[in-house]
Amino acid sequence: MERLVEVHPEKCTACLSCQLACSFRNYGFFSLSKSMIKVSRQGTKVNIEFSVGCKGCLECAKWCFYGALKPKNHLNCKPFFSRLNG
Repeated sequence: MERLVEVHPEKCTACLSCQLACSFRNYGFFSLSKSMIKVSRQGTKVNIEFSVGCKGCLECAKWCFYGALKPKNHLNCKPFFSRLNG
């Protein structure tokens, strides 16, 4: 299956918002270990990996504030302020 998310690891700050958003969307609670996306840092290099269980919901991209994760079809992702206002 083609990944629905563009990955730009050079923009990632390893804040882990994507991992927390993923677990909350899929399990209803925050858990880094339950997330379908894993972010790791070794020195200045950031690695972003998706598990085979990723459903392509784009929740990780919706909560990436630094542009490291973007939906390939940008129309699928509402801006942050739109989510806050419903």
